[in-house]
Amino acid sequence: MTGGSIVSFAGKTIVVTGAASGIGRATAEAFARAGGHVILADLSAENGENAARELRDGGHKATYVHLDVASDQSVAEFARAALGLGEIH
Repeated sequence: MTGGSIVSFAGKTIVVTGAASGIGRATAEAFARAGGHVILADLSAENGENAARELRDGGHKATYVHLDVASDQSVAEFARAALGLGEIH
């Protein structure tokens, strides 16, 4: 978002890695506020589920999917799961 304009992500599905905390979580929250369905990808299932639940409790669309970016198998499993949720933007 630039110049104070609001960008809508309504109808879009966005993947955010490292989404359970810090900058990743702030990014996930921003996309959710902009109307997107956010897929929160993170190594920590507990923190990822909590972050997704908090977004859903706030009326946003959010799904946690486990991801360990250091593992090729985890990345492949994540891709299958995320693509099963719809088109990724």
